[in-house]
Amino acid sequence: MASELRLTTLANNAGTESVDTTYVINGSAKATLMFDHVALNIDGSLNISSVADTATGQATPSFTSSVSLGYATTAVGADTSSGQSDVSVRGGGGSITDQLTTSYRVLTYKSTTAYDDALQASVTVGDLA
Repeated sequence: MASELRLTTLANNAGTESVDTTYVINGSAKATLMFDHVALNIDGSLNISSVADTATGQATPSFTSSVSLGYATTAVGADTSSGQSDVSVRGGGGSITDQLTTSYRVLTYKSTTAYDDALQASVTVGDLA
């Protein structure tokens, strides 16, 4: 039997800080990932069950809980396996067709636009379904 708790505001024990639940549901990150693509280690995550190495400079994280399509991603990276320090990271891949409700693509590449594994990539994703 499922239960439902309906709230409009969440507050700390002292009642000195609170947040509207609409912000929690719609405005906060629902998945985060920091990982080393070279060693394929997850250094920190929220709502990520695993990361698959799909090709050089390309990884596919899987969500623990599904998300809605059209989610936004923010991504940053540092140092690639070839020593390049100018790294771009794209969460979600090249287009919305790369987004799935269960996973997304992370593309890391050097300034020359050639794909390369990042020693550290961080991605934040939008809303849960």
